[in-house]
Amino acid sequence: MKKIIIPIIAIVVIVVLLLVCIPIVNKNANIKKITEEKDQIISMFYDSESTDEQITEYLDRTVSSGDYTIVEIAGKKYLKDVKANLDELTYYITNEDLVNSISIENYKNDGPEFENTLKNLDDAIEILGNDMEKYYEFFQEDVILSYIQAETEDEKLREIYKEIFTEEAIVNDSDREFKDSVEKLILTYERCRDIIDFLVAHKNSWSIENNKIGFTSASLTTEYDNLIANINKVDEEETEDETEENTEESVTSESTTDENIVAENTTEQTTEENAVMAIESTDENT
Repeated sequence: MKKIIIPIIAIVVIVVLLLVCIPIVNKNANIKKITEEKDQIISMFYDSESTDEQITEYLDRTVSSGDYTIVEIAGKKYLKDVKANLDELTYYITNEDLVNSISIENYKNDGPEFENTLKNLDDAIEILGNDMEKYYEFFQEDVILSYIQAETEDEKLREIYKEIFTEEAIVNDSDREFKDSVEKLILTYERCRDIIDFLVAHKNSWSIENNKIGFTSASLTTEYDNLIANINKVDEEETEDETEENTEESVTSESTTDENIVAENTTEQTTEENAVMAIESTDENT
């Protein structure tokens, strides 16, 4: 009888272990797959060699199984929106028509009214500003979590999603540099618009000869040259973030200096006290 009971107990134990371990192993395997997929997609966003077709292929496929596909699908909807935002930013950052808006060639083709140029510049300034705000919203935890909240009310799945997709939701130094670059680009486009506005306002007072712009008066030439110089100064000017960082560094430096002065005073005071003690000791001995 005992010989029969022992195998039965062993089988029960094995079955219980399998029932407990298999879901855990399955959970860990799916979390690993989704995490690796997310990391791969994000790295492709910033890899110039990755094509839209390759990224879309990753975004549209499913590598997880069971209920975990809900987590993966929600996460990839989030990443698709991030990609759409980055694509629009990239378009206006690299648009050659905008870069060449104050070229002689553009003056010939779109002047003197510059209707297309003004529309393109206005669109770029507005969209870049709005898209940068959206870009940073994508790093906020409540925005990230809204995608899984729209897919399921299961708290366990929501927690898994949170673990995978919010672990790197902190803006780093490279993101700040990106923001500074976009802010300077917006400022550049605004100053390009100032030049175009100037040319429209004085459309009867300038002309193109030998691929050079000329004005009917020296004062207009000076004003135009100053507007061009303002564009060249953009890189020398600080953005709001850079100003804040420099202010913080200055405050920290001043604080450190104050601490050093206090330390020096304390050292001097201690030296004086030791000297007094030494004199008193000598007097006593005498």
